[in-house]
Amino acid sequence: MRVREIYIGDFSNISAQLELYRRFSQYIGVTRIISAIFRLYRLTDKKRQKEEAVPKQPLPSISEAPPEQ
Repeated sequence: MRVREIYIGDFSNISAQLELYRRFSQYIGVTRIISAIFRLYRLTDKKRQKEEAVPKQPLPSISEAPPEQ
């Protein structure tokens, strides 16, 4: 029987990766600097998710602009 290894980097969701790192860090005593990096990545991931959720509308072309008065 062959064991399939799963790495934290295999997860496409950055938040899930950071949560796993956070859990492991409790057992190995990670420094404050690394914890701060996790927070930074979590914030940037939330910002990216919000940007992806906003529908992007194309800019109006000149022909669609209202007539000048």
